[in-house]
Amino acid sequence: MPSPPLVAYTVTVTSTGAAFLVALDPASGEAEFGFSIADAIGYTSRSWLAVVRTSDVVTAVELDGGYARSRYPIFDPTWSGAYEWLRFGFDGRPPATPAPGASVAPAAEDAAGPSVIAVVRAISSGAYRVDDRGTEACEDGQNGKHLRLEPTGDPDRYPATDLVLRSGDDRICTMRFDLRPTQFWALAGTVELHFAQIGGYEVVGDGRLQFSARIRGIGKRRVTMRMLYSDFSFPSRAPEGAFER
Repeated sequence: MPSPPLVAYTVTVTSTGAAFLVALDPASGEAEFGFSIADAIGYTSRSWLAVVRTSDVVTAVELDGGYARSRYPIFDPTWSGAYEWLRFGFDGRPPATPAPGASVAPAAEDAAGPSVIAVVRAISSGAYRVDDRGTEACEDGQNGKHLRLEPTGDPDRYPATDLVLRSGDDRICTMRFDLRPTQFWALAGTVELHFAQIGGYEVVGDGRLQFSARIRGIGKRRVTMRMLYSDFSFPSRAPEGAFER
């Protein structure tokens, strides 16, 4: 499926059970993420402007009048971002480590043409036992087919649990998967993403992340985060300063 070089949008995260925090690390220019239990008696909600460069799956998030770079897939509503969630967990793809002496060409900001979706490594015909569970509506109300997936190998490598395929074109409209533990994200959880067609491209319209945390002195707390992606546009160039260090 084609993927535009740049996608701009608004990310809104509503969290119950823990406040989701984002800050800029001035030394690295990277976005730092965290949770605050004390600030989540009710719920917290915040929105950010963001733009993703699909050639290398890097997102620039507007913070305090500047931009913070991120590879965390919670901020990336493209198909590539969904794959990062599925395959690598909350942290996304680990940074590439070039071999000693190797030269690394910078990513082309305005690279044209379709991108390859590497989803076959995490969703493929031989990776799961598939059970047809009948009909299930897509999030937008369209008819769909529910497939239940059971991995034939390592669940960390094949974490998908459910797919809903849109009737007519058999494209995925809902994807559910278990969240892979990572260095940052040591807690088990589940993710559900809903896809939509915007501007001729497949993007994530909204999603949900759920996990349970045991806090000393508080006990077990269930945390739910809801993500809404809106105001999509497909600019020809990135905002000034978005991807510079």
